[in-house]
Amino acid sequence: MRIQMTTAALVVALGLGFGACGDSGSSGSDVIGGDTTVTSDTTTTTDTTTTTDTSTTTDTSTTTDTSTTTDTSTDTSTTTDTSTTTDTSTTTDTSTTTDTTAPTCGALTLTGELQQYEDYPAYELEGNFGFGDATMNDVLSIEFYATDVGSFELGTGDNANYETCSQCVLVYADYESDSGATFFQTGGTLTTGAGQTPGDADFSVTLTDVSFEEVTVDGSTYVSTPVPGGACFAQSGATTHSTPAAPVCVPNCGDHICGADGCGGVCGDNCVGGGTCNLDGSVCEATPTCYQFTLGGAVLGADSGFFYYDASALELGAVDFMDVFQIEFYAASAGTIDLASATNANYETCEQCVLMYVDGDNDTPRIFYQSAGTMTLDATSDVDNGVIKAGFTGLHLVEVTIDASTFVSTPVVGGACIDVTVTSDLEAAPL
Repeated sequence: MRIQMTTAALVVALGLGFGACGDSGSSGSDVIGGDTTVTSDTTTTTDTTTTTDTSTTTDTSTTTDTSTTTDTSTDTSTTTDTSTTTDTSTTTDTSTTTDTTAPTCGALTLTGELQQYEDYPAYELEGNFGFGDATMNDVLSIEFYATDVGSFELGTGDNANYETCSQCVLVYADYESDSGATFFQTGGTLTTGAGQTPGDADFSVTLTDVSFEEVTVDGSTYVSTPVPGGACFAQSGATTHSTPAAPVCVPNCGDHICGADGCGGVCGDNCVGGGTCNLDGSVCEATPTCYQFTLGGAVLGADSGFFYYDASALELGAVDFMDVFQIEFYAASAGTIDLASATNANYETCEQCVLMYVDGDNDTPRIFYQSAGTMTLDATSDVDNGVIKAGFTGLHLVEVTIDASTFVSTPVVGGACIDVTVTSDLEAAPL
């Protein structure tokens, strides 16, 4: 796995109305009356040539004729024609505002020491590199998915995508923010330190002309996809980054006359004349005895289901390392609990577990686990929410190893032991 964030359309409708107009004439007849006073001959005053004749006031040449106001002179040259205000030479054309010109990337300067990720061949730089908010730090992550050493091109071949890269450099801008962007390599060179292998505690890399673009990373496939219009950054030149030099260990024996000095050596003659060094380094015993630890009325530190007491003042094992008494719950059960029951006899299966870590922050801590005793858990306890009131009787711890994968605890042959006497209930307040 990898280490692992309305176009509107406008329609215009035009309506054109057409009207026709016309008039019609009126016809009338005008009769001039004849009289009865005739001359009594055939040529009467009334003759065929009457005042009413065929040439009436209404004739075929009416005021309404074929040359009306609406006529065939409505032609294709209308007010809306092919030469409209919107034509093929539109404001949006093939010469768009987005072109092939590469964006200008921000300048980048990387500084700082490498810090190694625990359990991974990966390292990080932390600092304000200018990727985002100037008040927030960025994290540059260098991840190796191959043990190859030397110089490697970034941004080409398999290294062009986070899904397939063997040498991968990412930047988490404003990493403490929910809105910080992610950047992935687009170019440059990564060179590992001479004689060093990815995953070494003593390690260095040189980054030359590295560049980054803003991406999204699929949480399932790890495919990195550039963000359209996203930001980009580039560093000109080379910078070298190394893990901090290992601190110089200064032996400290305190009052111990035997046992470890904290730097791989021993205190005193370490019982060279015979006997076994007691857990607190105070005596060489011909017959080993269990260390006697008395605890009463202590206020425990708490996390959900976990309770602990810092016993470093006892200076068990090496002087300068931490000693911790710890109670763990994987099932809550008020009342009296047998710590040596079939379920609780091994750390792999325990529901109520008591341990003690001697030199707990050392690379090789010594672990002690319950083998006898009872715990009385008060009904007011709410272990999931950090509340406990517990007493112990006959609590006996033996030195064990615990498998990191199976959690099986195995007693150390000839190992040390601790008897814990709790004089009053141990308590912790709500989280």
